[in-house]
Amino acid sequence: WPKRFWPQAVVSRCRGRHVMPCLPTGSYRQTARRVSLTITCELRRCDGSWVAARTVLQGDTRLANIDGRFEVDPSHDSWMETARNISVKLAAELKDCCGNWKSSSIEVTDSDSEFENINGVFRVMG
Repeated sequence: WPKRFWPQAVVSRCRGRHVMPCLPTGSYRQTARRVSLTITCELRRCDGSWVAARTVLQGDTRLANIDGRFEVDPSHDSWMETARNISVKLAAELKDCCGNWKSSSIEVTDSDSEFENINGVFRVMG
């Protein structure tokens, strides 16, 4: 897992916690609704075992790993330091050229990626 997976605007250090205050950037935001990030990973439990975990974020959220469970905004260490096999998916309803809403999702694999809406489908800009 890269040390700096998220852009600084997405994850910053705050008293030992990782903060996820915003969704990935890009022009898609102008034609999107019901935007969310889904984080899927394995979290380490207090006994050293690993357990599958998943959470869906839709706004400003601080997360921690509490014995293998995502918890919102406790004063504990970063969840990323006790996670492995992390995947992140950006999902939303995007407007197509005719003004219809289409469900779309894309795996977020690069910390510096920006996304755009191409006729109701996510695409990495650049």
